[in-house]
Amino acid sequence: MKYGIEYIVKKDFLGTIKIIKNRSDFNKVNENDIILLLNTSPDVILLFNKIKGVIIEIGGQTSHLTIIARESNMPLIRLNNAKEIITDGDFVKVVEGNIYVNEN
Repeated sequence: MKYGIEYIVKKDFLGTIKIIKNRSDFNKVNENDIILLLNTSPDVILLFNKIKGVIIEIGGQTSHLTIIARESNMPLIRLNNAKEIITDGDFVKVVEGNIYVNEN
């Protein structure tokens, strides 16, 4: 399925989703995964050297996460109702303002 997104830090990316509810989920993140954050926390920057991108449901241009992502050149998008659209292990591709879920 294809969904429209809002780029926060504009950069296209693709990979496997890992849903992060809290810090205890960090250990399931593999190299080149994309994380879907259900709760933002400054701790998430510990994953930036491992992941390819971040998806959030809430937040904006002035949030702490956005500022850190922008400075780190980490792709970051906002997708309303992301947790209803994306599940753990889905393959997603973010291209030209759209997110494709489980499409090649």
